[in-house]
Amino acid sequence: MYQKDFYGMSNINDYLNLSKLGEGTFGTVTKCKQKKTGKLVALKKLIVHKKDDGFPLTSLREITILKKLKHKNIIHENNNENSNNSIPGVFYMVTPYMSSDLTGLLQNPRITLNENVKKCFMIQLLEGLNYLHHQKLYHRDIKAANLLIDYNNVLKIADFGLARHYKGDLPRDNHASTTTCKYTSLVVTRWYRAPELLFFDSLYTTAIDCWGVGCVFGELYYKKPILQGASDMDQGIKIFELMGFSNDNKKLLDYYSKLPNPNKIILTTYQSNLNDFFKPFALSKNAIDLLSKLLDLNPKTRYNCEAALNHPYFKEYPLPSKPYDFKSFEESHEMDIKRYNEEK
Repeated sequence: MYQKDFYGMSNINDYLNLSKLGEGTFGTVTKCKQKKTGKLVALKKLIVHKKDDGFPLTSLREITILKKLKHKNIIHENNNENSNNSIPGVFYMVTPYMSSDLTGLLQNPRITLNENVKKCFMIQLLEGLNYLHHQKLYHRDIKAANLLIDYNNVLKIADFGLARHYKGDLPRDNHASTTTCKYTSLVVTRWYRAPELLFFDSLYTTAIDCWGVGCVFGELYYKKPILQGASDMDQGIKIFELMGFSNDNKKLLDYYSKLPNPNKIILTTYQSNLNDFFKPFALSKNAIDLLSKLLDLNPKTRYNCEAALNHPYFKEYPLPSKPYDFKSFEESHEMDIKRYNEEK
């Protein structure tokens, strides 16, 4: 359901700066305490580099979208803050403080996620994304670092700077949405980017987000991104080496052959390496099967969120935990990875 409440601007001086959580081209994310209430929040700094540029379009889009969404597995935006000083073009987005992100948890050498916890996080991710897709929205940057976890082990999808509304039919019958509009293919962090985007398909669907879910699923076991391409061409090759590709599959060959393919990714026969890649991590047959359905090279047959939620993987032992069934983890963020590496 859409939430209709909108709130105004308040003052950045209402917050006490505690520590830096992240940094990027947009600015920084800082852990802060609201002085009046004592609540912990995350402040995302939005910088307008030139006065004439106006408010950043991606930030405006993110704020607008977040204020309309209401789901337990989607981060909500508390407020927008004015810097209230002489520096022009500095604004902040305020969201609830989340104790960890999934990248931080997976990279923390002191933390091990049991199978029932992995299933718990996967279910929450799929439920949140399914809600998003049924609001006719693409996220377009699903990755472990954008999946935040609070003190109650509730996972929330964050960072909607690349999200967009789509025109077309909703996902159904195990498959993705349809689309009637073209969109830029220059979206999604490379290591989580669906193969059709690497071939510059502009008529993509919600299947690009489900590919990201597949990458995150594999990362829950591998503890780091499973497809680390050094370039867009290398990314495509790594995808085909993992999942396999056959020129005998006329439907798939025809689909990719008709795409622009500016990265010059060679369409040749690759043997699937999926089972061997994950053999050291003792995935069940159902886990491998679900992974293959989410990482299906064909976006038209790739599983949607509802199909994934109904997969036997979630019904086999050990059953998924509920968020409140296990203790919260040590605070762990992507910014902590350098410290983790020094501790090893």
